Amino acid sequence: EAMLTPFEKLTALALLVFRAAGVRWLVLETGLGGRWDCTNQLIADRAERLPVEGDAELSWPASVLAAGAPAAAVGICRVGMDHMNVLGGTLAAIAAEKAGILKRGVSAFSVPQPVDADSVLRATAARRGALLAFPQLDDADFCRALALAAADGPAASTGARAAPGALVLPRWLQSAHQQHNLLLAISLVRS
Repeated sequence: EAMLTPFEKLTALALLVFRAAGVRWLVLETGLGGRWDCTNQLIADRAERLPVEGDAELSWPASVLAAGAPAAAVGICRVGMDHMNVLGGTLAAIAAEKAGILKRGVSAFSVPQPVDADSVLRATAARRGALLAFPQLDDADFCRALALAAADGPAASTGARAAPGALVLPRWLQSAHQQHNLLLAISLVRS
């Protein structure tokens, strides 16, 4: 008998809560990510009615999780040397495991990747028929989001001065990896 990990138990509990609350859209972050992650087993786009105690029934809204169709879209953050005891000891090996989330016909978005990870993700997407895109920082929605973030950023509250026309971003959005993560989120929502 297989034992569930704490992450698997909490994910199952969260999904039950979301279903009972009638959640229509769900953005779910993975644990390990990819092939071995329990969230990779989730499917979407078709309602399914499930019996519960008594005469009541709970149903997944059509755009949430149910039997028959893969996730609506997936995003891949920067692949790094994490969870090496499970995912492997090289970027290519880790990327191969994380690429397990790529499915035929499902939109997938990735932030820029190290060369070894990039080539694995692209090859896996091509082999599986996944629709993999690498959004660019000149994306119009991303640029509008940056401008909105800058309007409420530190210059507004501290009186900081910047060069004319320069955006003064909040500290959390100043690093390149956070900007790529924002772009990834925008791409997922738009899909």
